[in-house]
Amino acid sequence: MESMIEKLLNDFQRNFPLEPMPFDQIARRLNTSPERVLQTLKELQARGAVSRVGPVFRPNTVGASTLAAMSVPANQLERVAVIINQFPQVNHNYEREHRYNLWFVVTAENSSALDETLQQIQLECGYRVLSLPLVKDYHIDLGFRMNLDHQRDIAHSLPGDTALQHDPEREMLFGNAEDLIEVIQGGLPLVARPYQAIAERLGCSEQAVINKLRDMIDAGIIKRLGVVVRHHELGYRANAMVVWDVPDAQVDELGHRLGHQDCVTLCYQRPRRLPDWPYNLFCMVHGRDRDDVLACIARMVEGLGLEVDGIVLTHSHWDHTGGLARAMEHLGGTLMASEQALFRVREHIGSSATQPLREGDIIDIGGHQAHVYEVPGHIDDQIILHVDGHVLAGDTLFAAALGGTADEAAFHLQAGKLRKILYHLPPETVVHPGHGPVTEVGLEMIFNPFLKGIEGRWKGAPGSW
Repeated sequence: MESMIEKLLNDFQRNFPLEPMPFDQIARRLNTSPERVLQTLKELQARGAVSRVGPVFRPNTVGASTLAAMSVPANQLERVAVIINQFPQVNHNYEREHRYNLWFVVTAENSSALDETLQQIQLECGYRVLSLPLVKDYHIDLGFRMNLDHQRDIAHSLPGDTALQHDPEREMLFGNAEDLIEVIQGGLPLVARPYQAIAERLGCSEQAVINKLRDMIDAGIIKRLGVVVRHHELGYRANAMVVWDVPDAQVDELGHRLGHQDCVTLCYQRPRRLPDWPYNLFCMVHGRDRDDVLACIARMVEGLGLEVDGIVLTHSHWDHTGGLARAMEHLGGTLMASEQALFRVREHIGSSATQPLREGDIIDIGGHQAHVYEVPGHIDDQIILHVDGHVLAGDTLFAAALGGTADEAAFHLQAGKLRKILYHLPPETVVHPGHGPVTEVGLEMIFNPFLKGIEGRWKGAPGSW
């Protein structure tokens, strides 16, 4: 990337000059002309590298918004995504690697309208929406460094309280600035005197516009004012949403520390939704590729003084082991799986420590006892875990379905073992399949035809029942 363009994009994503001719100051700092700065920004915007030059508002100061998620069967994902994308209130929609595999952001003019939109999405899609509105932000910037090779050490980051408390004066300021907000949401006009152009639309003075913008920045309504880049077009082609189950008394401290790592672009507290969603601290990580993102996550774990004790593998099918080598490299710990599975993935894990798991074993997961069960059928190296009211079912049990098997004998072996295990568990026990939506033991024992035995005849093809 040309040096002038790199400095323009890197240095002016925040602290945009609040003076009558801002592009003149930018040009002086870049040793170029204001005309070249303006033309460069217009060209970058035309090719999609720059979204706009303007404000990034703090969430929920302009309308209401929430992060929402759905657990959708893989064969329905494209259909449901199309339905969600048709709602004008949805401005992001991503598939992610989790049982909650579809994540989107919904905005509306107020909380009532937001709730109505979420209900309509749920009704039209046919799947429950998990709504996770912002509780507190520790770092919401979405500024991206142009030098992707430099990452700051999380261990030496200094926390600063960015939580926005109730402030009547700020809310009054917001109310008095609604006309200005409406004009600038799409960005500043790319002209020599942008604030003058805005003032002419509003019927006020140029200085009044500058003063109002400064007041909104000081009050925290505007998080930053500057160049808003499109990260994918600038080399940030991979990202991950990392979620943490943090004791409430520690969430502020850890949130501040995570938010000060360069590769973390967002860090915030959101509510738990038990029993389905136990996580209360979120951060977004962006990088050049998947390895870059995994390396950042490893730095976060190390910088916070955390250690990965182990990774549990339920079985050796490729869709559960594709990222295993990179996970072991970046996170370390002991790989725990059945003896057969450990043998089959040995080329992926090198000299990593391993621990074979067998029927009846009990392993510690964060201070919780996890009971191990062998459930062959889908594959002969499959294990599942039961821990504190949750079953990690791998690819054995799904909502109203079982894992595909190669023949009828394997099908009955799997179904019989599952019936034996589930019979002794409380009906409210939550089941987490390897794919698709969560369910409960009671629901499956009543409604799953393959556990009831009334329609449990194998039809000769894996996954078709």
